[in-house]
Amino acid sequence: MKVGDIILSYQGKAIEEPSELPRLVAATRPGEKAQLEVWRNGKRERLAVTVGEIPSEVAETNAEKPAKEAASTDLGFAVRDLAPEERKALGVDYGLVVEGVTGGAAASSPIQPGDVILAVNQDRFRSVQEFNKLVAQRKKGENVALLVRRGDASIYVPIEIGTS
Repeated sequence: MKVGDIILSYQGKAIEEPSELPRLVAATRPGEKAQLEVWRNGKRERLAVTVGEIPSEVAETNAEKPAKEAASTDLGFAVRDLAPEERKALGVDYGLVVEGVTGGAAASSPIQPGDVILAVNQDRFRSVQEFNKLVAQRKKGENVALLVRRGDASIYVPIEIGTS
């Protein structure tokens, strides 16, 4: 899989809503093979993948760690920086973990707690302030595409600026 791939189906089942994929992947045992159909560079491609799992030491570390203070975004959700061990486990340089949806544009989007936001319109950022600056470059009524990591999947989630 590559960043920007849009997953069209998993094991032959069409993905109509972004929330369907995590449920289907969760029903697959780690180590099993799965077939994906993705949209990449303007065409459909079939991929064979092996389902993995988040290492248990990362989950245990997160459970033991005191919660960091969450910062709010201009889109209506609270986030915190990914801890260094979380970044290493996910294989990313930086990201924001959604701690909660507080309203605004996020209230009507598929963004949910636990999502990791990696980019805005393919632009990477290194702080909540940079994230908000990228969002603020768009006018009310325009969309931003957030690159969201949810489990092992990365998806782009469109959010309209200025919705309540």
